[in-house]
Amino acid sequence: MLPTLLNPQGALRALVLFTLLAAASLAALLHWPMAPRAWVDLLRYLPYPAWLLPTLLVWLVAWAAGWRWGLLASLAPAIVLTGVMGWTWGAPEAGRQPLRFMTYNIKAYRAHDRPYGFILLADELRRWDADVVVMQDATLEKGPLHRLPEELREALPQHQLHRHDQYVVASRLPLAGCRSSLLTPGEHQRGFLRCTLRAPGGDIDVLTVHFLSPRDGLNATRRERLEGYDEWRENWSIRLAQSAQLAEEIARQPRPLILAGDLNAEEASPVVQQLLARGLRDAWSVAGRGWGHTYGHALKLRLDFLRIDHILVSPEIAVRAVQVGAKGPSEHRPVIADLFLQRDADAP
Repeated sequence: MLPTLLNPQGALRALVLFTLLAAASLAALLHWPMAPRAWVDLLRYLPYPAWLLPTLLVWLVAWAAGWRWGLLASLAPAIVLTGVMGWTWGAPEAGRQPLRFMTYNIKAYRAHDRPYGFILLADELRRWDADVVVMQDATLEKGPLHRLPEELREALPQHQLHRHDQYVVASRLPLAGCRSSLLTPGEHQRGFLRCTLRAPGGDIDVLTVHFLSPRDGLNATRRERLEGYDEWRENWSIRLAQSAQLAEEIARQPRPLILAGDLNAEEASPVVQQLLARGLRDAWSVAGRGWGHTYGHALKLRLDFLRIDHILVSPEIAVRAVQVGAKGPSEHRPVIADLFLQRDADAP
């Protein structure tokens, strides 16, 4: 065995097999529902070039061992592009009562400091012309009477608006019963906003939320390595607790529900899986095509590599199509879902 590995051809073939095994193991680990560990979620925040580039390099050199080994080596980047990076090829569902729904973390405080910041955000809202829009990080000040920036209000002339703290719900359909609730009291207290849509076929609840950012935990781990891991684990635990509390709230929900916002977690993360376990479905997984990444273009790499903004729907609601919007106006791309509020009874 050792002489084979010392042979250049043998070493190259061993490298191909190792890379293929590593890519498959990583994909399985990231999507294994029984792995709710902080270190596994930490892997999900690594930019995908960290996984993709090594497999591409091995693929390029593998041809020196023969065309069969080159073809075999091509499986590793294919696994990264699909299983690791979350490639989806959904199918449109059928139903009645169409509704376009949009979630958007607009980072209003950043737009305020950028030339034409609110104009660019307003243009994006007009471009998609959604019937219902939920926004996070949407206001510059706290307080129930603080208004949206005028540019954004003018982009939603037909919408009834309700806001609380960082959240805004804007709807062409009548809104009722809007109320806010708190998650995880204490230093990391977060809230969520809930409203009821008065739809012709029956009321639909809309809930928007913004979970704790992973930024502090990620920065601590990057700067301090193992010494910073405890801060990451605490950060992750808080986000998980927020999700668990929200999942309990959903369990008491009698009406069809659309839950949308910046969950600061990938769909495979237990942070999102706790919500899906209550019967919700991720709209992108149902009908999206591609990766649907919404975050990362404002970082050093200038590319989106995370899908942390989500639209989740209850089984009564059908998903016809899902898209992500432009990267320019905000650090987050919006997510836009074309829904049917009444899903066909014979749908799977």
